[in-house]
Amino acid sequence: MRSATVLLLALGMCSGFAQEASLKLTHTIPLNGVQGRFDHFAIDAKGQRLFVAALGNNSLEVIDLAAGKRIQSVPGMSKPTGVLYLPDLNQILVANGDDGTLKILDGAEF
Repeated sequence: MRSATVLLLALGMCSGFAQEASLKLTHTIPLNGVQGRFDHFAIDAKGQRLFVAALGNNSLEVIDLAAGKRIQSVPGMSKPTGVLYLPDLNQILVANGDDGTLKILDGAEF
């Protein structure tokens, strides 16, 4: 089984954007069992979470940036092509390209 890996870049995501345009790889987080390609990402800067639309896996992957590990894999997507985090509502919106749906997930429970 192929293992996908999320590459995290030091963008100053949790403390504002970096002044320089250069990026530096800080570490990787393995996503065992996730196959195929990723499409879009969204960030919860305050909660230090990264939401990954795993298009080829038909899932939303939730990453804890502080701990450097996957929190949860949310199955049941249909070629997720976009993801948006709404911090004021603590909601994650996932656009699904295969069936044209928009799934709205509670940011606390997924």
